[in-house]
Amino acid sequence: MDVAILVFLIFLNALFAMSEMALTASRKARLQVMIEAGESGAQQAMDLHDNPT
Repeated sequence: MDVAILVFLIFLNALFAMSEMALTASRKARLQVMIEAGESGAQQAMDLHDNPT
């Protein structure tokens, strides 16, 4: 049981790390183009890029 919880927490940590890397690696100009194209979630990504807290 403890091993399963540990594995789950490691995968959860990996998910958060991937999300953080995606936001920090995203280029503002590309996000702006995506917003203008009407891509869903682009505005939320831009908001997080501008104010990550």
